[in-house]
Amino acid sequence: MAGTILYLENVTVSFDGFKAVDSLNTYVKYGELRFLIGPNGAGKTTLLDVICGKVKPATGRVVFKEDIDIGSKQEYEIVQLGIGRKFQAPSVFGNLTVFENLELAIQKERGIWASLFGKLTSEQRDKIFAILETIGQLEKAHEKAETLSHGEKQWLEIGMLLVQEPEMLLLDEPVAGMTKKETEKTGELLRAIAKDRSVLVVEHDMEFVRNFAEKVTVMHEGKILCEGSMEQVQSDPRVVEVYLGRGGDSHA
Repeated sequence: MAGTILYLENVTVSFDGFKAVDSLNTYVKYGELRFLIGPNGAGKTTLLDVICGKVKPATGRVVFKEDIDIGSKQEYEIVQLGIGRKFQAPSVFGNLTVFENLELAIQKERGIWASLFGKLTSEQRDKIFAILETIGQLEKAHEKAETLSHGEKQWLEIGMLLVQEPEMLLLDEPVAGMTKKETEKTGELLRAIAKDRSVLVVEHDMEFVRNFAEKVTVMHEGKILCEGSMEQVQSDPRVVEVYLGRGGDSHA
């Protein structure tokens, strides 16, 4: 689908007078894999918090899809509209199997009793198995989640979001703590996911960003410094000055 799925207009977030996000304007397209980078304190995670409803902007608009202003909506309402958020630390249920984690996620809207005692429809089972294949855990479907590696837990949590069919995913440092092989697999997974939905990723690992970013947004002091391809961003003297030139390029 062509067009813009998310538009932020003059968004400002203040904490005790400090502007964590300052008159920010940007947009994300349908089917785009966007990386958000910048120095510590640049406002990256705060921006994700605004989009998912955890933090309310003092001014500005956050428009999802054509005309839904989500700036004042509650977190659960934004989830229902089609935005899923994954935080840095995986929060899977270790005592449940991989399949049961996905089963619980797919039945969330039915309430706790339905989740505990309801039976999956054949369509829901098919969806879960399709997600298991996407995240590379088909063979581990009946293993306890606590036995998974750190990377596998991250993929499972992404799967738990995917079964709810969001149109946009927000991911905060998805490859933190991963091995090189897990990082590579995560990049391929994000590419596959972005074929059907938009993905906005806050990331510190610049090698990962270079390898997989379609478009990069660089933040600094609550504002957008520049946007473009990784090549464009790396060659921008402002980025070199405030970010890439600070002690190498491995941290944001």
